[in-house]
Amino acid sequence: MKNTAAKKVLIVVKADKPGPTALAQTIEQWLIARGCAPTVLRGNAAPAQYAAEAWSLVIVLGGDGTMLGVARHLLQRPVPIMGINFGRVGFLTVIQPEEWQEALEMVLAGKAIIHPHIALRWQLQRGEERFSGAAFNDVVICRGAMSRVSIMDLFADDEPICQLRADGVIISSPVGSTAYTVSAGGPLVHPAVEALTVTPICPFLYRTPSMVLPASVEIKAIMHEGVETYLTADGQEGTALEPGDVVTVQAVPRGVLMVMMRHDNYFERLGQRGFLGKLPRMQ
Repeated sequence: MKNTAAKKVLIVVKADKPGPTALAQTIEQWLIARGCAPTVLRGNAAPAQYAAEAWSLVIVLGGDGTMLGVARHLLQRPVPIMGINFGRVGFLTVIQPEEWQEALEMVLAGKAIIHPHIALRWQLQRGEERFSGAAFNDVVICRGAMSRVSIMDLFADDEPICQLRADGVIISSPVGSTAYTVSAGGPLVHPAVEALTVTPICPFLYRTPSMVLPASVEIKAIMHEGVETYLTADGQEGTALEPGDVVTVQAVPRGVLMVMMRHDNYFERLGQRGFLGKLPRMQ
């Protein structure tokens, strides 16, 4: 990101926290002094506001939930996202508040480490109607309040996988494997792996394992008559499903571009967040 004079930077702030708000003001003035044109938005801003400009960089001050919402809004036009952690987990917002200046200096000098990640795009076909959306972590099809199983037919590129009777199914990106997927018994998938993970939630009668499939595969679920069922994206956006609905999920390569620190270590981050035990000592 060289020649910063004409660069437009979007700063997204978690709406209900004083710490991120104060730091956003500091970063805004710091960027202006270096010839950038920053704009500050609250994390609950309308999606159209994210597409208002051709941003060169997006800075997120909040937690992983804020990052997920921002990433979905930017999927149409991916731009480097720098997440500054003000949340509890901080698996996606990997830069600590005290590191912001070091990270931004690297970005402005064109020396930032930017990792591309797979995102997800889903589509719901209901007769002649179509609905669509995006996700960064996962798309989940899951039953509602009634404790009865959902029934759906699963396909991979129109090749039948199985008729699933379960509480639901999680279709996740590699980044999303550390969210609902691992809690449901699915695998941890390294972010650099181009794959989708399909993980049943409490399958009934048959032992249906979690599957790791190529990112090029389109996952399709056809809903049967039965219990009330919902589609959710990143656990933040929900849509009620009906019998006969056809849900398809596809990977979006390089859908999210994340700014990382040079000292970031994926396995160390897993250990710090409780996914792994202590790292062995280097020999």
